[in-house]
Amino acid sequence: MNWSRIPGRLDPVIAQRVGRPPPRLRQLLNVAAVEEEEFTAEIVAGVLGRDTVQVAGDLGEWTERRLHSVVPLGVQRLGQPRRSACRFRHTLFQIWLYTQIDPAERALLHGRIGRVMQRLYPAHGGVLAELLARHFAAADLPEQAIGY
Repeated sequence: MNWSRIPGRLDPVIAQRVGRPPPRLRQLLNVAAVEEEEFTAEIVAGVLGRDTVQVAGDLGEWTERRLHSVVPLGVQRLGQPRRSACRFRHTLFQIWLYTQIDPAERALLHGRIGRVMQRLYPAHGGVLAELLARHFAAADLPEQAIGY
């Protein structure tokens, strides 16, 4: 099955499950969906210009307890910097959210995610090279993508 698109009969089911979160949470979920099926509170917060603790709290309150669409994975370390990792409970949630975002906005978010990753984890570009290349390519920034 091609999971890059949601099958027509599943679309309303997922839409109902995700519901209509407040705009602040919807922005958070959109950035998370663009980051990947697995995402980090630090990167989402950096893209949105919010405090990481606030983003982690919003994720915990809304998505884990109310929507049950996100699972916390715990804190990971890339040397000194930390990553508060989460993942969508099912790839269909991530794909559905991703496809709801306007393509121009998606490209801008990919670029922001790449820049935030560079800023937060400067010494780990090699470890994150594939992700950085994908985000910059999706942002239509080939010069940055080629560098990774």
